[in-house]
Amino acid sequence: MNVPQGFIEMTCLNDGKRCLVRTNLIGSVYECGPTKKDYGVKPAHTEICYEGDKSVDVVESYDEVLDKMYISGL
Repeated sequence: MNVPQGFIEMTCLNDGKRCLVRTNLIGSVYECGPTKKDYGVKPAHTEICYEGDKSVDVVESYDEVLDKMYISGL
């Protein structure tokens, strides 16, 4: 996929589908370890928070997300 400048392409943790995230709307990025849930264990992931209380969990590592954000702004 040819990603437009100002966006990053990520893989959603929930469904494994690729998505585009607009970098200027990202408020914070968090590295999250594995978490035990009622349905099992949620694997390690990165949480991208944007527009206040909205967020998306992605499979890419924290460093990968930051690298892609940096490159998208060039």
